[in-house]
Amino acid sequence: MASSTAILNSDTLQSQLKKHRIQPYRVEESGLSLHTCIRQVNSNNFQGYGADYTQGSGANKIVVGCLQQYYELIKALASNPRIRFAPHCDLRDQTIGSDEIICSIRHDVDADPRVSLAEAEIEAEFNASTTYFMLHTAPYYGTFHKGVFRRNSCMAVLYRQIQDLGQEIALHTDPLELFQNLKINGAEAVVTEIEWLRSQGIRIVGSVAHNSAPIYGIENYAIFQGRNKHNIGLESKSEVESALLEEVIHEGRWAPLGIIDEQQLGLQYEGNEFFHQRDVRVEYGATRGVNRWRWNQHNRRLKEHPDPREDLFIDQTRLLRDIQSIPGGCWLILNVHPLYYGARHNTTTAPPMHIDSISIETNALKGWDTYQPNTLQASSGNNHDAQVINFSDEFGMLDAPCPCPNDNKALNIMFLGGKNLDGCRTPIPEHCGQQLQRLLTRQLDRPVWCRTLAFPSMGLSRHFDWFVQHQPTIKPHIVFIGIGADEFATSLLPYWSLQSGFDQTYPPARYLNATSQGAEIVPASPMQAAIRRSRSQSPSVASLTDETVTTHTKELEQLSKCLHYYVSTIREAQAIPLLFINECGESVGSWSNDADPEFQRAGHTRALLHIKELANQSDLEIIDPYQAFLDSENQLPCHVADGSQWNATGHRLAARAAFDAVTATLTSKS
Repeated sequence: MASSTAILNSDTLQSQLKKHRIQPYRVEESGLSLHTCIRQVNSNNFQGYGADYTQGSGANKIVVGCLQQYYELIKALASNPRIRFAPHCDLRDQTIGSDEIICSIRHDVDADPRVSLAEAEIEAEFNASTTYFMLHTAPYYGTFHKGVFRRNSCMAVLYRQIQDLGQEIALHTDPLELFQNLKINGAEAVVTEIEWLRSQGIRIVGSVAHNSAPIYGIENYAIFQGRNKHNIGLESKSEVESALLEEVIHEGRWAPLGIIDEQQLGLQYEGNEFFHQRDVRVEYGATRGVNRWRWNQHNRRLKEHPDPREDLFIDQTRLLRDIQSIPGGCWLILNVHPLYYGARHNTTTAPPMHIDSISIETNALKGWDTYQPNTLQASSGNNHDAQVINFSDEFGMLDAPCPCPNDNKALNIMFLGGKNLDGCRTPIPEHCGQQLQRLLTRQLDRPVWCRTLAFPSMGLSRHFDWFVQHQPTIKPHIVFIGIGADEFATSLLPYWSLQSGFDQTYPPARYLNATSQGAEIVPASPMQAAIRRSRSQSPSVASLTDETVTTHTKELEQLSKCLHYYVSTIREAQAIPLLFINECGESVGSWSNDADPEFQRAGHTRALLHIKELANQSDLEIIDPYQAFLDSENQLPCHVADGSQWNATGHRLAARAAFDAVTATLTSKS
C-alpha cells in the first residue's frame, strides 16, 4: 500500500473496501527493456490506428493523422504574435494582456508516448511549453497480471526526455477503472505512481482525469477530496454548491470517492478546474480523430444555426482560422491526444515526419493502372506540406473497405473519377465520399454506403468500365460521374494513350469511344496491351479552362457522345446519374499558391460553360464544388500547397455540394 498520508483512511473506508472485496495495489517490475516497450507501442498503434484497414479492428477503427500536421499546428500557433504558450502548471500564474492569448496545450497520452516525444521535439523547436499527462493504466505504462501491476520502469527514460525538452509531465488519473473493473485500490495506484514518478526525477504537480462520467458514473477526479460532486461537468457553471458524494455505484460497480488529499500529495491543480473557474474566459478544442476537432466555437455556431451539411467536428484549417479571431485576455486550452498524430507506415518504426511510397501497377481486375492492391501509399507532397499515409484496398483504390449493407433501405452511392476523388494527398477518412456518408447517415433514417472508384488521370470514357464492373455488386441508387476540365487528356484518343503508354488499338480494359452514330464500347486486349505498352508521354491538349477550347468542337462532340452512352447505361441500371466536377484547372496550374484569383474564376467560368453544354445534352444535373471553393469563407485554402489536389477543406466543401444534390434528389423522388 502507498506510504503517503494523502489517502484519507478511515474505519468506514476500510469496511467498505472489505465489503466490496477491493484488493490492495501491488507493484512489481515488468523487466521489459525500453526497446521492447517502444516496439510494442509502435506495433499496437499501427494495428489499432494505422491506415491499413486489414489490421486491428479493420474498417471500424479510427485512422489517425501524421506528425506533419502537428508541426503545422504548432508552427501556426507560434507565428501568432498574440499567443503565448504556458504549461498547465503555470497557467494560473500568468498575467494576460488585454489583447493576449495564453495557449495551454494538454496532451492526454492514452496510447502513444513515442509520438509524444516527437511532438515535444517539435514544440521545443518553437519554444512552446506544454503538458503531457501519462496514463498509469495504459499498456505502455504497465499491465496487470494476477492482480499485480507490472510497471514498465524503463519508460521513465522517455518521460524524462520529454521533460528535458521543456515540457511538463503530469498524471492522467484512472482510479475508477481499477476500483470498478479490477477491484483494486485505485486511490493507492494514483498515490503510488505519483511518488514513483517523482523518484525517477519527474516533477509532478498536477493531474487530469481520464475517461468521463458515462464510463464510471462520475468523473475520475472525484477520487480527490472536495471534487466528489455529482454535477461537476466540463461545461458546468452552476452557482449551486452540490453535496459531496462518498461513493459511486455505476452498473453495479462500486468505488469510493473523495479519499485523496491533493495538498498532502503535493498536487497544485486538476486540469478540469480551469473550465470551472469564472475569472478567465476559456476557448477549448480537443482532437477526436484524424484532423477532427471538437471546438467550442463551432459547437456554439451549430446550436445557434443548425446546418445538416456541417459535421460535428472541424478540421485544423478552420480551427486555426477561428483562433485568429479569439478576443484577448483569454485562455486557449487545446486537448491533444498524441495518438491522433501517430500514423505509422509499418509495425516496427516510429511515426515518420516525411515518407513517400507509391506503388502503381496495371490492375488485374480493372485493366487500367491503379495502386498495387492492399499496400501502403504514402505521400508527403512536393514541399513536405501534406504528409499522408493511406492504404489501398483489394481493388487498388484508396477507399475504406465497407461491405455493401444487407438492407433494402440502404442508400448506395458510387463516386467515379480522377485525381481529386482519388485523394492520395488526403487521409481516407477525410475523402469527400467518406464525409458524405457521415453527413447522410446522420441526416437520413437509413443506412448509407458511398463507394469511391477513382485514380489520377482517369476520365469518364475509361472509368465507365469500373461502373459496369461494380454495378451488380454495389447496386447504386446514385452515381456521381466525375468530369474534369482535363477531360480531353483523360478520356479521348489519342491523348489518354500517350499519357498512359497503352496502344490505342489494344487497350488493357474496356473504354468508350465516339463513333459517327454515337459511342461504342471498345473491348479489352490485356495480353497485347501489356506487350505493346510504351513510355508514357505528356500530350499537348487544351483544358476546358483555356480560352482556346472553343475551337475544339470535335473533341467536345466526342465527349458528349461518350457521356450520353455512360448516362444511358446508368439509367438502364435504375440508378440516378449526377455530373460531378472533380477537376477544374489543377493540371494547368490554376490553383497553385501564386495563381491570380481572377484567373481561377475566369477558367472556372469557361470550364463550367462547356460542362453545362455536355450536361444539357444528357439531361444531367451538375454538382460543382469549385463554386464553393471560390466562395469559401475567408478564402480557406481548398488545395494542398502545390495546388495539385484537394486538401481536407476541399473534400469537405465537395461533400457538402454532394450532400445538397443527394438530399434534393431524394426529396424530388419522394
